Amino acid sequence: MITDIAEQGGTCTLTVARGETSLRASGSGAAGPNGVNCGDGLSIDDAALSAGTWNVTLSYSSSAYVGTSATQEVTLS
Repeated sequence: MITDIAEQGGTCTLTVARGETSLRASGSGAAGPNGVNCGDGLSIDDAALSAGTWNVTLSYSSSAYVGTSATQEVTLS
């Protein structure tokens, strides 16, 4: 969810990175009542993920907006 933006059709990109490995999934943003929803198309095959700490970011871009979230660390076991 990206708040404070009310538009349809931008691109959401989920990036999961660890060391030299960087996995990406993109999908269209959908206008919702509280902002842009980024759930559609943002799945990464769990077989590509190994145990350890991964850095996760979400970015959004459209003709009017560009932004990237703060990076979050996620530990998989």
